[in-house]
Amino acid sequence: MIEIFHRKNKNALFDLGTSDRKQIVDKVIEESAPSHRFFLMTSLATIITTLGLITNNAAVVIGGMLVAPFLSPFLSLALGLVSLDLRVILRSIWVIISAMAVALLFAFLIAHLVGASATSAEVIARFGYESQLPLLLIAIAGGTAASYSFSRTEMAEFLPGTIIAVALLPPLATVSIGLKLLRWDIVQGAGWLFALNFLGIVAAAMVMFLMMRLYLVKKEADKAVEKEKKDLEAPKED
Repeated sequence: MIEIFHRKNKNALFDLGTSDRKQIVDKVIEESAPSHRFFLMTSLATIITTLGLITNNAAVVIGGMLVAPFLSPFLSLALGLVSLDLRVILRSIWVIISAMAVALLFAFLIAHLVGASATSAEVIARFGYESQLPLLLIAIAGGTAASYSFSRTEMAEFLPGTIIAVALLPPLATVSIGLKLLRWDIVQGAGWLFALNFLGIVAAAMVMFLMMRLYLVKKEADKAVEKEKKDLEAPKED
């Protein structure tokens, strides 16, 4: 079906050459690499976002979302699922779980050290309970925009806006705030919001990557992961 679509739409937005597909795959794998830099930026973004939630400052929360490298592992997971590449799938899941653990830990520590009220956390948790369909649609639209702008260098200027739209980090930080306050309603509501965003983003990215036919360069993803593994294992020069 996808092949028929592309044959009939040679000038379609998704018509890419092999070199373009390889560049996109390399970028997705590189940006989602579980490096020290990735976890450092995740930690800093979590601190900023959590402080923004605690102080009820939307601008600070948005700033934390822009700093976070959180989107790329979800795109990597979508790439692995589209390509039916078990190695990429397992690697992406490990990066996502590790990033979530770092975010939850740092958010809890900040909430414990600074002190947290339930004001902003209750709002986010309530959204998770009461606005499920709109939030899922937002995640799908945001995931579509994010995966497309991520894969197109000429659309890089739109990427910050899509990162804000997909909103992955605030719900996680809110889960930790709820744990600190022993408010299980907040934990469940924020957790459900994160799950909706997770599903919407990955599903939308899968559709986009299918339309781009990134599965045709599956071997490139394996090469990129192997290179990443060697780079991470290589001893650092003094």
